[in-house]
Amino acid sequence: MRRVSLKETEPGTLLGHSILDAKGNILLTGGTALTERYVRTLLERGTTAVTIQDEETADIEMPEVISDALRAKATNTVYRVFEAIGGTAAQLKGLSPREIQGKLRGTEFRQAAGHLVPTAAVVSVVDDIMNEVLDTELLTGMAAIKSYDNYTFAHSVEMATAALVLGRKLRLDRGSLKRLARACLLHDIGKIFVDEAILNKQGKLTDEEFEVMKSHPTLGFELLQAAQPNDVLINHVAYQHHERQDGKGYPRGLNGLNQVHRPPFGNEGRIILIAEIAAIADVYDALATDRPYRPALAPEVVLDIMAKMGTSALNQELLDLFRSLVPSFPVGMAIRVTAGRWLGYTGVVARVNKEKLDRPVVRILRGSGGAKIPSFDLDLSEDAATRIVSVL
Repeated sequence: MRRVSLKETEPGTLLGHSILDAKGNILLTGGTALTERYVRTLLERGTTAVTIQDEETADIEMPEVISDALRAKATNTVYRVFEAIGGTAAQLKGLSPREIQGKLRGTEFRQAAGHLVPTAAVVSVVDDIMNEVLDTELLTGMAAIKSYDNYTFAHSVEMATAALVLGRKLRLDRGSLKRLARACLLHDIGKIFVDEAILNKQGKLTDEEFEVMKSHPTLGFELLQAAQPNDVLINHVAYQHHERQDGKGYPRGLNGLNQVHRPPFGNEGRIILIAEIAAIADVYDALATDRPYRPALAPEVVLDIMAKMGTSALNQELLDLFRSLVPSFPVGMAIRVTAGRWLGYTGVVARVNKEKLDRPVVRILRGSGGAKIPSFDLDLSEDAATRIVSVL
């Protein structure tokens, strides 16, 4: 199994992993033979890559931290949360962020808000995710394939999954892990008040549009505070996931300590730990996913960008730990050799070396001219001269 560009697939190619629609329903199941109509429909939805099954990579298993079925269930749960609040959001369309905030704080809304978030469904799916994730040692898979119409929902699920793997590495207790996962699933709820034209804009946002976008953490927090006032930490992740260690984030300009452990006193004005974990998972999945304004970035590029965000934007100690859990070249990723004996040859990542996450075992499939050759596996942990890059 491997990931390929959707435009390069031929009719009859077998799909590897399932593709979800906007509601989290399975649009195409793994094993489906792709037709020209399927490919055209997926491209129109903003899907640019798929995983496929073929003879050359039949023995390569692309590990998924959570199963296709659970990903569909979790994505649908997040969709239903947004849908449940949709009526409220529609009534407030056209108001300024400040006016919306006033409405969310009003007695009328708070009296009606208790039933808005389907808490039982969210808790249930969090339990399911935790049961599948907590034995995972590495985030060896690539970012799940998303389309523009289900990005917010699917992104929240992938973010929760990545955050749980990091939280487990930190040895957080089960209650803290549950709060972390629930917080990630709900962190972008404030976007329900942001016009879709802004959310899906392909070009750069204007200053006015960016101010509207920047309102979503505050509006999400106010909504959650009204709907679930006892879940303070969960609500504050929606509030704080765009704060930065250097105090230059939004909406409140909170600071971080760039470490995991907090002093017993003097933490006023600091970002809470689970919000810092969520921020790292948020950035990781966002950079690795196609967006209307840019294509997905290669995994090794994502990690390089995140490394530069440490200390200033992301908690450095947490980031160091996270990068120890994520391979530079995930299994199934197409690669090209850029240095060494096999310069110009192409292939796919066959296995990850747990001790050297940036030096995987790759399967070479094509020569430097693109012609098919007898395939062979090359262990880069034993071949220091060979260098590779991802091919998206």
